[in-house]
Amino acid sequence: MKQKQKENRRVLACIKTYGKVLFAKLRFLREEAYRFHYVLGVRAIRRLRLNWRRFCVWITPVRRWTLLIWRRQVLRRVRRTQWAWSSIRAGFPAIGRELTAAAKKNFFSVFPCLWRIFLRGIRRHKMTLGSVWRVVGPSAALLTLIVTVVAWTGTDFCLSLTYRGQELGYIESATVYNAAAKMATDRVVNVDNSFSVDASPKLTIAIKGDRDVMDNA
Repeated sequence: MKQKQKENRRVLACIKTYGKVLFAKLRFLREEAYRFHYVLGVRAIRRLRLNWRRFCVWITPVRRWTLLIWRRQVLRRVRRTQWAWSSIRAGFPAIGRELTAAAKKNFFSVFPCLWRIFLRGIRRHKMTLGSVWRVVGPSAALLTLIVTVVAWTGTDFCLSLTYRGQELGYIESATVYNAAAKMATDRVVNVDNSFSVDASPKLTIAIKGDRDVMDNA
């Protein structure tokens, strides 16, 4: 009994010793990791400051030219467009007064007045209308192209079969007609060669829709 207690004490002493050594090693590794990351962070900050100065030296003329181009090419046109739209908006009360005065004289004189106002607006704001058209025109063309492609991509087509001037129906492809012509020729006992099937009937493309279309099946 006493021997077992001695062995247990010896095992506990070994565990405590190894535990102290292990905790010491872990503490050392934590300190080394902290020191390594601290030095790495300091060097990274120094390198970033150095590179940032070089980047600022390189980017300063680029930023200056970018701002100059932005002010001359973009802001000037934006301000010109804003002025033009404000001028157009301010002209509507005058147009209303002009139309009212024309309507008081004669109702039918309103239409020539509208035409004169339209031509005058085009002459006065042709630059603004041209800028709007350069944006709206390509956008409308692109939208039309997308709608057309989407609409015709999802459309199913078939072939309309016309044989000797008579429309017979709709087939999926020309192989359907060739198979039917071969079947008809094989079933007819053509002794005097009086029966024949045209090898090239009239085939036109048609939209399938709800039509009954024959296939090889």
